[in-house]
Amino acid sequence: MKSACLIAILALAASAAAGASSKDGCTFDQDRQDQALARLAAQHPGGQINKLDRSVTWSLPDGAAFVVGQGGCTDFATTVRLQFGRHQDPSIDKALPQLVEMTRRYLSSAYADDIADAWARETFRRSVLRNKVVEFDAQRDARSAKPFPLVIESSATGISADWQEK
Repeated sequence: MKSACLIAILALAASAAAGASSKDGCTFDQDRQDQALARLAAQHPGGQINKLDRSVTWSLPDGAAFVVGQGGCTDFATTVRLQFGRHQDPSIDKALPQLVEMTRRYLSSAYADDIADAWARETFRRSVLRNKVVEFDAQRDARSAKPFPLVIESSATGISADWQEK
Protein backbone atom coordinates (compact mmCIF):
# COMPACT_ATOMS: atom_id res chain seq x y z
CA MET A 1 0.00 0.00 0.00
CA LYS A 2 2.80 2.43 0.93
CA SER A 3 4.63 1.65 -2.30
CA ALA A 4 1.45 2.24 -4.34
CA CYS A 5 0.99 5.63 -2.65
CA LEU A 6 4.65 6.48 -3.22
CA ILE A 7 4.39 5.53 -6.90
CA ALA A 8 1.24 7.64 -7.26
CA ILE A 9 2.93 10.64 -5.61
CA LEU A 10 6.03 10.27 -7.79
CA ALA A 11 3.88 9.97 -10.92
CA LEU A 12 1.94 13.09 -9.94
CA ALA A 13 5.16 15.01 -9.24
CA ALA A 14 6.63 13.91 -12.58
CA SER A 15 3.44 14.90 -14.34
CA ALA A 16 3.46 18.34 -12.67
CA ALA A 17 7.13 18.84 -13.59
CA ALA A 18 6.46 17.85 -17.20
CA GLY A 19 3.48 20.17 -17.29
CA ALA A 20 5.61 23.04 -16.00
CA SER A 21 8.19 22.61 -18.73
CA SER A 22 5.65 22.21 -21.51
CA LYS A 23 3.45 25.00 -20.12
CA ASP A 24 5.93 27.58 -21.42
CA GLY A 25 5.85 25.86 -24.82
CA CYS A 26 9.63 25.60 -25.06
CA THR A 27 11.28 22.74 -26.87
CA PHE A 28 14.69 23.46 -25.34
CA ASP A 29 15.49 23.21 -21.62
CA GLN A 30 15.72 26.80 -20.35
CA ASP A 31 17.48 25.87 -17.08
CA ARG A 32 20.14 24.00 -19.00
CA GLN A 33 20.72 27.06 -21.20
CA ASP A 34 21.12 29.25 -18.11
CA GLN A 35 23.68 26.80 -16.70
CA ALA A 36 25.63 26.80 -19.99
CA LEU A 37 25.80 30.61 -19.95
CA ALA A 38 26.96 30.56 -16.32
CA ARG A 39 29.76 28.13 -17.26
CA LEU A 40 30.75 30.34 -20.20
CA ALA A 41 30.84 33.45 -17.98
CA ALA A 42 32.92 31.59 -15.39
CA GLN A 43 35.51 30.53 -17.99
CA HIS A 44 36.47 34.13 -18.71
CA PRO A 45 36.57 36.66 -15.85
CA GLY A 46 34.40 39.75 -16.14
CA GLY A 47 31.51 38.16 -18.02
CA GLN A 48 28.14 39.67 -17.11
CA ILE A 49 25.13 37.38 -17.59
CA ASN A 50 21.88 38.80 -18.92
CA LYS A 51 19.25 36.12 -18.23
CA LEU A 52 16.54 37.96 -20.14
CA ASP A 53 18.67 38.00 -23.30
CA ARG A 54 20.37 34.70 -22.52
CA SER A 55 23.72 36.32 -23.15
CA VAL A 56 27.10 37.01 -21.57
CA THR A 57 28.88 40.35 -22.14
CA TRP A 58 32.53 41.16 -21.60
CA SER A 59 33.67 44.80 -21.54
CA LEU A 60 36.95 45.19 -23.40
CA PRO A 61 39.80 47.59 -22.50
CA ASP A 62 39.28 49.70 -25.66
CA GLY A 63 35.68 50.51 -24.74
CA ALA A 64 34.20 47.84 -26.95
CA ALA A 65 32.09 44.93 -25.71
CA PHE A 66 31.84 41.34 -26.83
CA VAL A 67 28.54 39.53 -26.41
CA VAL A 68 27.74 35.82 -26.74
CA GLY A 69 24.08 34.88 -26.85
CA GLN A 70 23.01 31.29 -26.91
CA GLY A 71 19.64 29.72 -26.43
CA GLY A 72 16.08 29.57 -27.60
CA CYS A 73 12.66 28.23 -26.92
CA THR A 74 11.45 26.66 -30.17
CA ASP A 75 14.53 27.52 -32.24
CA PHE A 76 18.11 27.41 -30.96
CA ALA A 77 20.62 30.04 -32.01
CA THR A 78 24.10 31.21 -31.19
CA THR A 79 25.05 34.85 -31.71
CA VAL A 80 28.34 36.66 -31.22
CA ARG A 81 28.53 40.46 -31.38
CA LEU A 82 31.38 42.92 -31.16
CA GLN A 83 29.95 46.28 -30.11
CA PHE A 84 32.42 48.94 -31.17
CA GLY A 85 34.12 51.32 -28.79
CA ARG A 86 34.32 55.06 -29.50
CA HIS A 87 37.15 55.19 -31.98
CA GLN A 88 36.93 51.81 -33.64
CA ASP A 89 36.92 51.48 -37.41
CA PRO A 90 33.56 49.96 -38.43
CA SER A 91 34.79 48.80 -41.83
CA ILE A 92 34.17 45.12 -42.43
CA ASP A 93 37.85 44.57 -43.30
CA LYS A 94 38.91 45.68 -39.80
CA ALA A 95 35.89 44.50 -37.81
CA LEU A 96 35.58 40.94 -39.11
CA PRO A 97 39.06 39.81 -37.97
CA GLN A 98 38.31 41.30 -34.53
CA LEU A 99 35.01 39.40 -34.40
CA VAL A 100 36.80 36.17 -35.33
CA GLU A 101 39.49 36.78 -32.67
CA MET A 102 36.93 37.52 -29.93
CA THR A 103 34.82 34.52 -30.92
CA ARG A 104 37.86 32.27 -30.70
CA ARG A 105 38.84 33.70 -27.30
CA TYR A 106 35.42 33.77 -25.60
CA LEU A 107 33.33 31.07 -27.32
CA SER A 108 35.21 28.51 -29.41
CA SER A 109 37.59 27.95 -32.29
CA ALA A 110 34.91 26.06 -34.22
CA TYR A 111 32.61 29.09 -34.40
CA ALA A 112 35.52 31.44 -35.17
CA ASP A 113 36.76 29.14 -37.92
CA ASP A 114 33.28 28.97 -39.42
CA ILE A 115 33.11 32.78 -39.73
CA ALA A 116 36.62 32.97 -41.22
CA ASP A 117 36.13 30.04 -43.59
CA ALA A 118 32.76 31.22 -44.87
CA TRP A 119 34.14 34.74 -45.40
CA ALA A 120 37.22 33.40 -47.23
CA ARG A 121 34.99 31.47 -49.64
CA GLU A 122 33.07 34.67 -50.45
CA THR A 123 29.84 32.74 -50.63
CA PHE A 124 27.53 35.40 -49.21
CA ARG A 125 24.35 37.00 -50.42
CA ARG A 126 24.69 40.69 -49.47
CA SER A 127 21.71 42.87 -48.51
CA VAL A 128 21.43 46.37 -47.09
CA LEU A 129 18.83 46.49 -44.33
CA ARG A 130 17.34 49.22 -42.21
CA ASN A 131 19.64 51.86 -40.72
CA LYS A 132 22.50 51.00 -43.09
CA VAL A 133 22.98 47.54 -41.62
CA VAL A 134 24.67 45.27 -44.15
CA GLU A 135 23.71 41.60 -43.95
CA PHE A 136 25.85 38.83 -45.37
CA ASP A 137 23.95 35.54 -45.60
CA ALA A 138 26.31 32.55 -46.02
CA GLN A 139 25.45 30.25 -48.88
CA ARG A 140 26.41 26.83 -47.51
CA ASP A 141 27.72 23.96 -49.59
CA ALA A 142 28.66 20.35 -48.89
CA ARG A 143 32.14 21.43 -47.68
CA SER A 144 30.76 23.55 -44.85
CA ALA A 145 31.88 22.57 -41.38
CA LYS A 146 28.50 23.63 -40.00
CA PRO A 147 25.32 22.74 -41.88
CA PHE A 148 23.14 25.47 -40.38
CA PRO A 149 22.78 29.05 -41.63
CA LEU A 150 25.28 31.78 -40.78
CA VAL A 151 24.37 35.45 -41.11
CA ILE A 152 26.86 38.27 -40.49
CA GLU A 153 25.55 41.78 -39.90
CA SER A 154 27.74 44.87 -39.99
CA SER A 155 26.81 48.42 -38.97
CA ALA A 156 28.42 51.57 -37.65
CA THR A 157 27.93 50.31 -34.07
CA GLY A 158 29.07 46.69 -34.33
CA ILE A 159 29.39 43.43 -36.17
CA SER A 160 27.67 40.16 -35.36
CA ALA A 161 27.42 36.58 -36.53
CA ASP A 162 24.31 34.48 -35.98
CA TRP A 163 23.82 30.75 -36.41
CA GLN A 164 20.27 29.32 -36.42
CA GLU A 165 21.29 25.87 -35.24
CA LYS A 166 18.04 23.95 -34.79
